[in-house]
Amino acid sequence: MNKLTQEIFEYIKKTYNASPDYLWKKFPNHCVFRNSESKKWFVLFGEVKNKSLGINRDGNSFLLDIKLDKFEVEMLKNQQGFLPAYHMNKQSWITILLNGEVPLGIIEELIDKSFSLSKK
Repeated sequence: MNKLTQEIFEYIKKTYNASPDYLWKKFPNHCVFRNSESKKWFVLFGEVKNKSLGINRDGNSFLLDIKLDKFEVEMLKNQQGFLPAYHMNKQSWITILLNGEVPLGIIEELIDKSFSLSKK
């Protein structure tokens, strides 16, 4: 886990009192954060092979998948640091690469939007 990931986990804990839920034994570095009332996911965290993300270099990347409205997903998906959602609905979710290209403040704002959508 990198420093940015630690800061994000701390933000989610402090803001939403949510802890990571590790659901998959086969993928011990993957977890979700749930809205405590609706039980819906608002963040999926993972470490994925770059080749699985369409990134042409060896190694892995840390990422967040977050839920946004379809217009925001469409607007962000071609910007630096964002990709179409990894293993989630690509119209409602987007992947944020946790490599420093997207500032923490923007990531926090997007997490807030995702949490708001998880209330429904």
